[in-house]
Amino acid sequence: MSLSLYVECEIILGDVEVASTGGGFLLGFGLCLLLISSALFLFLDQQYEEVMKCRSEVVYLYHLTHTQGYVSAMIALETLGHYTDIIADAIDGLGLGWLRDSLRQIRIAALYIRDVYYASEKAYYSMQPIKVAPHILTATILLATILIITGAALIIKARRKQRSPIATP
Repeated sequence: MSLSLYVECEIILGDVEVASTGGGFLLGFGLCLLLISSALFLFLDQQYEEVMKCRSEVVYLYHLTHTQGYVSAMIALETLGHYTDIIADAIDGLGLGWLRDSLRQIRIAALYIRDVYYASEKAYYSMQPIKVAPHILTATILLATILIITGAALIIKARRKQRSPIATP
C-alpha cells in the first residue's frame, strides 16, 4: 500500500492520476492477496498429505456410523439407557447386584456412540473443502498475479503518459 501511496503522491494530472491510483490499488491488493494466498498454500501443503492419509479411515467411519444397523443400535441403546437405572435397582433386589454396574454403563455407552456418530459427520464433511482448497488457492494466486501485472501496467502507462507531452486541441 505504501507503493500505491507513493505513486499517488507523485502523479497528479487528470487521467494520469486515476490510472495511477487504480494501478496502485490493483498492485497493492494483488500483492496482499498473493502474500496471504501463498502463506495459506504453504500451510495447507504441509497439512494436506496428513489429512489425505486419514481420508479413507474417515470415509469408512462415516459410512459405518451411518448404516441402518448402527443407527438402530444407537437408538435402541438410547431408549434402553433411560430405563437402565430402574432395571439396575430391581436386579440388585433379586440378588444379581454384579450386573448393576454393567447396566448403568448402557446409558453412557449410548452417549459415546452418539458422539462418534456426530464426530464422523463432522470429519467427513470437513474433508470436502480440504480436497478443493489447493485448487482454490492456486486460482487465487493466479488472480493475484494478474492483478499485480495489471496494476503495474496501469502505473507504467500513467507514467509514460505524464512524461510524454501530448498536444491537446
